[in-house]
Amino acid sequence: RFVNNLLQAEFADAWTDTKRFGVNTTVGFLGFFDPATGWGIETYPEDTGRTFCKWGWNQNFYLMLPFFGPSNDRDTFGKVGDTALNPATYLFPASPIFTYNRLSDEIIPYKQLTSTQYDPYVLSRDVWSITRFDAENLVLSSPDREDPALQTLNAIYLSSEDRNFTRKGDRRKVLVPSTGERIGYNLWMQKNPSMIVYVIPGLGGHRESSGALAMAEMLYNRGYSVVTISSAMNWEFIQKASTALVPGYAPIDARDTLVVIEAIHAELLDRYADRIRGRALMGVSLGAFHTLMIAEEEASRDDLPETRFERYIAINPPVDLIYGMKQLDSFYNTPLVWPAGEREDRMRIALQKTATAALRPDSIPDIPPITREEARFLIGLWYRLSLRDVIHCSQYENDLGIIQSSLDKMKRDPAYREIGEYSYLEYLESFVLPALKQSYPQDANRES
Repeated sequence: RFVNNLLQAEFADAWTDTKRFGVNTTVGFLGFFDPATGWGIETYPEDTGRTFCKWGWNQNFYLMLPFFGPSNDRDTFGKVGDTALNPATYLFPASPIFTYNRLSDEIIPYKQLTSTQYDPYVLSRDVWSITRFDAENLVLSSPDREDPALQTLNAIYLSSEDRNFTRKGDRRKVLVPSTGERIGYNLWMQKNPSMIVYVIPGLGGHRESSGALAMAEMLYNRGYSVVTISSAMNWEFIQKASTALVPGYAPIDARDTLVVIEAIHAELLDRYADRIRGRALMGVSLGAFHTLMIAEEEASRDDLPETRFERYIAINPPVDLIYGMKQLDSFYNTPLVWPAGEREDRMRIALQKTATAALRPDSIPDIPPITREEARFLIGLWYRLSLRDVIHCSQYENDLGIIQSSLDKMKRDPAYREIGEYSYLEYLESFVLPALKQSYPQDANRES
C-alpha cells in the first residue's frame, strides 16, 4: 500500500500506512493483531490494480480466480505487482501465514454470500466491478438524514454487531408437510426458559440476511430465544415451502409461512419443551404484513385448541401492497428524470458512491453519502434484483411458459435480461394473477 500510495501521489496516505506498519509490526506482533485501527490510524485500500486504474487502465472483463476470488484483467496483472511489493513474499513462512489469516477473515462473509443469494456468482461479479474504480473523483455529499428514501436505505444496511452471531446459533432443517421438502431455519436457543420469537424478514429476505440477523441479535441479547425463516418471496422458500405456482398472493404466502413455523415449533417443543415459555411472531415490511394476516386468521377462528402466539410485532407493514409495488417501480425508474446524456454516468456514480461508503465507513457518519434521487434508484434496483430472483426461481420450479429464454441455471444471462423488463406491477399482472386463476379461480376473480 505504501508504494502504491506514492505511485498515486497520495503522500499523506503513504505516511499513514507507514505508521500503521510500524505499530502493527511491533505492538501487533508482526501483524497478527491490528492495534493501529484502535488507535485511530486507518487503512486505505490501495493496491497495484488501483494504481493502474488511476493511470487510466479500465477493466474490460471479469475473472474468478481460484484462491484469490473475484478479479478482472487489470487487477490480475496488479496482483503480480502486489506480490512483488509485499515484504512477506520474501520471508517464509510469513506469506502462507498471512494468506491463511486473510482467508480466515473472509470465510464468514463468503459463506453468508453463498448461502443467502440465489445467484452469488452474478452478485459478486457486479459488486466487484463496481468497487474497483477510482473513488477520488467522487464527492461524497451529506443529504438530509430524515429523508424517507435514505432511512429505507439505512434499513437495508442494518446488520448484526457481532460478525460471528450466526455461528452462535444452529442451522437446522424441518420437513414442510405441505410440500414434503425440508427447509432451513436458524435457531438461537436460550439456556434458561424464555419466550421464543419467530422472525419473518422483509420482501425477498433470507433467514441469514443482514437485517434478519440484526433483529435476531437484538432479541437474543434481550433474553429471547429466536428463530429466523426466509421470506415467502425468497428463493429458498419458493423452492422448499411454497404451495403457489408463483409467490405474491399474500393469503397463500402467509398460510405457507405459518405451516413452516408450526412445523418448526412442533420440532422445538419435542426437544426444548422445558425451555420454551410461549412464543411471539415478529415480521418486518412484507413479513409484517404476513404477520398481521396470520394474526387476523387466528382471531377469526374459534376451533384452535390454544393461542398460537402470545404477541404479534409488525414493523413497518405496507398499508397498501399495490401502492408499495408502484413505489418500488417508481424508485427504479428514477434515472429517467436525469438528462439522457448523463443518465448512465449518474447511475454508475450512485453505485460507486455506495461502494465507497462501504469501503470507507468513517467517511460520512451514520448516513449513506448519496442524494435523495440516488437513494431512490438504489432501493428500486435492490428490490428489482430481488424480483429477478423470484421470477427465475419460480419459473424454474413451475414454468408457466411466460419467459421465452432458457431457464438453464448455467446460462442465466439471457433469461435475466428478459426478466429485467418486468416491473412489480407487471409481475402481478403477468405471473401472480394468471397463476392464481389457474390454481384458485375464485380468489383470482375476487382479486382482479
